Amino acid sequence: MHDQFQMAYQEKTNFSIFDKKSFLRLDIKVAYKQREHEVLNNAIQDSILGKKLWIAPLEYILIGKILYIGQIADIPKSELLEYQDIIDFLTLFHANREKLDIKFLKKKVKDMNLEKTFIKLLKIEFE
Repeated sequence: MHDQFQMAYQEKTNFSIFDKKSFLRLDIKVAYKQREHEVLNNAIQDSILGKKLWIAPLEYILIGKILYIGQIADIPKSELLEYQDIIDFLTLFHANREKLDIKFLKKKVKDMNLEKTFIKLLKIEFE
């Protein structure tokens, strides 16, 4: 694991730690961009399995998903649910819709020029 961390740090990327005794996977991202530091500055402290962790707010996780998904204007709606990142976004969004700061999400996606992606994602029928 030490080697994975060193490589991720040098390449300014991420790596995952899988817990063999549970369903948990911890994704560790090396922060070097301004927006990544913004996420860290807004992290929420929570306790998971008795351990205190700093976790990105859900809005930032969704923004990260949208950023990773990118422009999807040329992808037919019928194909969008074939992408796991889109399913992940929709699952997180709809399961937590009442808790989300939608105004903040809209501002961030507009700032990233991904407003059309956000709108298209929200129009997908998802059950």
